Amino acid sequence: MAKFFRLSDLTARARHSVATAACSAEFAVSDRYKTRLAGRSEQRQKTQPGNAGTPTWFGLTCFTVMVLALSFIFAWMRLKSESLWSAALLHASHNLYVQSIFTPLTHKSGNTAWFFDEFGVVLPIITIVFAIFFWSRRGQLQPIVPQPTGQPLAVTG
Repeated sequence: MAKFFRLSDLTARARHSVATAACSAEFAVSDRYKTRLAGRSEQRQKTQPGNAGTPTWFGLTCFTVMVLALSFIFAWMRLKSESLWSAALLHASHNLYVQSIFTPLTHKSGNTAWFFDEFGVVLPIITIVFAIFFWSRRGQLQPIVPQPTGQPLAVTG
């Protein structure tokens, strides 16, 4: 039995609205938790460069590398399970552990900001290792069979 997902059923305006709402919610939640967990007021956090002590370019680079590496893991989970929920739950648990558990447990010292959280260098390195692991297992995934124009994609199986 093939499972279908048809993005073309949504109008362009609806797709844009969903994407905008999702991005806005992600940034708002992330900013709110980081402000609360770090015990800083919003004003103090706005005056500090980057991730509370690192340059913006460094935090942005680490975050971008981590997100790109996570895309391999999320895609593998999504394709292997044939469900979007596995990737959604992985994303939610990643945010929970990184923002609510690991960051508050980390002792802040002189160079901690360069290593911890989503904007430090450690998490992207670990994520790259796992991305390579899942990439090497891509042969376990079932091929996606293209359908004639106007039909949704079908996963064989």
